[in-house]
Amino acid sequence: MTDISGAERASVVIRATRFILILQAALLLVNLAYVLVYTPSFANPVAWLFLAYSAALLILAAWVLWRWSTRRRRVRWVTVALQAVMLAFSSSYSWVWLCLPLVVVVVLLLPAAARWFDR
Repeated sequence: MTDISGAERASVVIRATRFILILQAALLLVNLAYVLVYTPSFANPVAWLFLAYSAALLILAAWVLWRWSTRRRRVRWVTVALQAVMLAFSSSYSWVWLCLPLVVVVVLLLPAAARWFDR
């Protein structure tokens, strides 16, 4: 019997990239909670900037994950831009904030990702 499903299954690399994005979104949520709880005073304008930055990253990550299944080119390039911002403004030197965004950018620039998001 032939398969009549028109849905193409994502490659392992694309699914791994989505898993990394989910992991990053969870860590961004924890980071935002940490900023809200452990910032002693929001009287400092720098604290408000850091709060806005953390919230914006979380909102963009959630939007990317929500729109991932549409497979549109715009989602791919917004994801690359989001990861580039995370790399550029990373205040931590841990592997989570340095290596994972780099892996996502490299994977999304591969031809396989271009074929997956070619809609």
